[in-house]
Amino acid sequence: MSLQLRLKRSDRVYRPGETVSGIVQCTSDRGSPMAHNGIVLTVTGTVQMQLSPKNVGLFEAFYASIKPIELVSYNIDVAPAGKLPEGTTELPFEFKLQPVKGQRLFETYHGVYVNIEYRIDCDMPRPRMLKNLREGIEFMVEIPNVDKAKKPAREKVEFTIDPSSLQNVGKKLQESIASFKIYGFLDSGHFDITDCFCGTIVVEKSEAEIESIDMQLTRVETCGSSEAGGQSAKEATEIQSLQLVHGDPCRGMPIPIYMIFPRLFTCPTVTVRTFKIQFEVNLIVQFADGYQITENFPISIYRP
Repeated sequence: MSLQLRLKRSDRVYRPGETVSGIVQCTSDRGSPMAHNGIVLTVTGTVQMQLSPKNVGLFEAFYASIKPIELVSYNIDVAPAGKLPEGTTELPFEFKLQPVKGQRLFETYHGVYVNIEYRIDCDMPRPRMLKNLREGIEFMVEIPNVDKAKKPAREKVEFTIDPSSLQNVGKKLQESIASFKIYGFLDSGHFDITDCFCGTIVVEKSEAEIESIDMQLTRVETCGSSEAGGQSAKEATEIQSLQLVHGDPCRGMPIPIYMIFPRLFTCPTVTVRTFKIQFEVNLIVQFADGYQITENFPISIYRP
């Protein structure tokens, strides 16, 4: 006996208020009807949070208080106890994607310290001495921008990097760094998650040879709230790194920046009381003499 869950949408992507439908496929090849004690679906949506190991010792009481946030909860009886005939039986199911009372839905997101997941699990308990069956599937939830009138304006973010613009660098060290000037722009500080991250960078001059230029996309996850004296833990981790230049580039030549936001590992920016999911981009320039400079750009992501 085997169980399989199938959704009508091949991409398994749904939005709040839509109907999620599919079938439970039961297959028996033992040559006789198969007894069971009922077939039940459990639909769950949760926000799971955890602290990095370096923070556990600092916030022991806080660590114990981080509990999953329940977003969706359904129990659906697909079939009562009985017997299934030999061969393949398909049992349909459907439910409306709505949050539990007093809660809101967030977009599916697989992070390091914050994880937002929506699942359908099917259980088929069997009579004594027979193995119970269980099968599960994840479906994706997209949260569009509710207020289309408040769509973020796309304005270019211009930047210039030279020794005088470096932070956390003393004046004496600035003077020891070989002269350079790098400028460019990002298409915007607000990006459509279905579109690309674009911009341009130009190395106007550099006395030292450049080894590489990289663009790094990072997530900044915050668990808990620092409001009203509460505790929170904030961690930044890399999602992906894109090499823009390998070797010393031509001076004055525009270098395009083009990066796709990876599915599941990015989502629209979330800032709520109990957790935050934010994003940044780091422009990393590695010089052949060993110096490395990093320029940080906080960005926001939205879904149209």
